[in-house]
Amino acid sequence: MTIWYLSNTETFRQIGDRFGLNRGHACRTIHKYLQSLSILLDDFIICPKGISETITVQEFKNLRLNYIPNTIGCIDGCHIRIHSPRYKRSEYTNRKMFQSIVLLAVCNANLEFTYIFSGWPGSSHDASLQKLFIGRHSIK
Repeated sequence: MTIWYLSNTETFRQIGDRFGLNRGHACRTIHKYLQSLSILLDDFIICPKGISETITVQEFKNLRLNYIPNTIGCIDGCHIRIHSPRYKRSEYTNRKMFQSIVLLAVCNANLEFTYIFSGWPGSSHDASLQKLFIGRHSIK
């Protein structure tokens, strides 16, 4: 259900209907799973270092003739449409004027996700989240 939520633009009501649950139970289940997953994040998502970093840089170099030197991942973000709390609507309203949370993801040259984070309110700028990620993992 959580994977469905992250990969589609359905509301909790629609997801609940799809999986035979009420809206509140679907919402709580998805949020509980995402919180549990975020606790384990650093145990499973590790930036390449040493020989692993060298291999990753070489894999990106092999992808194309014009490459960015020393690339260890591709980072991007997207907005996942939500129904925001009434009292925090402006926090969750993004630049395209709909309520969302931001999903930030990094992948390697083999298109495998090496980092995923979601939950920041839609008004958060992608660049701010990318700076937080880069700072957290001491990437230059």
